[in-house]
Amino acid sequence: MVSSCRGVAIPFVLLVTLALYALAWGVFVTASSSLRTARVAVTVSELFTAVHTQVSAQVSLGPDSLANVVPIGATAIRRDSLEVGLITARWTRLSTETWLVGVTAEPGSADLPGPGVSASRLVWHLDPQLRIDDMADVMVGQGATVSFAGVPASPPSIAVGDSVVVGLLSLDDFMEGVEPVSGVLSPRVATVSGRCDTTVPENLGDPLGTSSCRTFVAQRRLEGDLEVRGGSGHILLSGRGDVILTSGAYLRGLLLIDGSVLVRDGTFAGLIVAMGGVEVAPGAAFIQERGFARSALEAFVAHRPASRPLHPARNMFGN
Repeated sequence: MVSSCRGVAIPFVLLVTLALYALAWGVFVTASSSLRTARVAVTVSELFTAVHTQVSAQVSLGPDSLANVVPIGATAIRRDSLEVGLITARWTRLSTETWLVGVTAEPGSADLPGPGVSASRLVWHLDPQLRIDDMADVMVGQGATVSFAGVPASPPSIAVGDSVVVGLLSLDDFMEGVEPVSGVLSPRVATVSGRCDTTVPENLGDPLGTSSCRTFVAQRRLEGDLEVRGGSGHILLSGRGDVILTSGAYLRGLLLIDGSVLVRDGTFAGLIVAMGGVEVAPGAAFIQERGFARSALEAFVAHRPASRPLHPARNMFGN
């Protein structure tokens, strides 16, 4: 009788053990599957975050390095490796100043098969140098007065705006990191051992002379009202305040002023953006000349650090 009970107990224990093992294995598989699903969800979330971050980064970077090499209709590719995987950015040029930027984040883990996550944005960058060709000779703000003595042989074109911009570059972009000027400035050529000394604030180049400064174009930031008294120069002058040319001063280039410009006695040749208005007195002269303005902008480009793109891109919808 005892032997029979033992014979029944052994299979029963074995069955219970197998059942417990199967239950444990099921719990393990379920947990592993849940962990894998959770990891996939985290990876997808990381990819979505990465791809949208990279789209914004690409827009901020702009297509500067591509603008002169990618024809309309063509695509340039940038790649970068991140912790979550490989990022591929494709810049497709739709027109001279409009681009479609698309970014794909490829998974860097075997937990997430598939083509990855993508996002795109239609952006534009208004090339400041191209904008120079489209600008009016004189731009002023709403309600500002414009007065030219006499009737020039070729009357300047005049436009009204609400802010100082060239392309997508604002007034602050032009002012950043530039030598400040205010008060009275009497331009003079400065050389050291026959070489142009560009560190002297009064040196605005030598556009009418033959010295080593004849090709130098000065970048100056206006901090308050400025009187340019005599002398000559080739300049990109940007800032906030009023500018007056006196004593036969001759300046050429590009004025970007949140204030007014008065050519009382002298000549300015180039383009003027002055939100406060422009006046050219009898005996003084304003000559509209895009070539001088373009040269001033080229000097600004050369002065601008490579870390700050010349053509900041913007979402077409402003986001």
